[in-house]
Amino acid sequence: MKRQGLQSALRVISFYLLFGALWILVSDRVLEMLVVDPHRLTVLQTYKGWAFVFASGLLLYFAVRREFRARARAEEEMKGSEEKYRTLMETANDAIFVTDAGTGTIVDANNKASELLGLPVEAIIGMAQSEIHPREEAARCRGIFEEAVRTGRLLAGDICVSGREGKKIPVEISSNVIDL
Repeated sequence: MKRQGLQSALRVISFYLLFGALWILVSDRVLEMLVVDPHRLTVLQTYKGWAFVFASGLLLYFAVRREFRARARAEEEMKGSEEKYRTLMETANDAIFVTDAGTGTIVDANNKASELLGLPVEAIIGMAQSEIHPREEAARCRGIFEEAVRTGRLLAGDICVSGREGKKIPVEISSNVIDL
């Protein structure tokens, strides 16, 4: 988002600099061709300066307004995308754990995951992926997770997760690596 803001600012500044340079070059040449009297030229240069301030103000207004509208459209699209994501997460009939592929930390989970583990979603988020499995299977499950990250997808059965009281719950895992 910061990069997008920087690009927007650079676009507006570049447009302004181009406009200013062209104004100075063209308007000076036109006045020099049309006016020979130095006093009259000085007066017209002052008017030309005020015209530049007015024209550049309008230019900046429309450029900034355009950038704000583009940002508002992008934010609306992002909001719609987030709503779709949340709807898919909350209406799924399966437990979903969204895990950071680099760290193995669970960054999101749905209500079915909460029901499966017997923990609130808030408690699941921030856990290591290996923590949801029984201790004796943690190393094996970590290896399965690493294989899924390496290959991009995985379907594995014969795996257990641990419920709140440590009860082993057999599950089948289907995973895909995606960029969010």
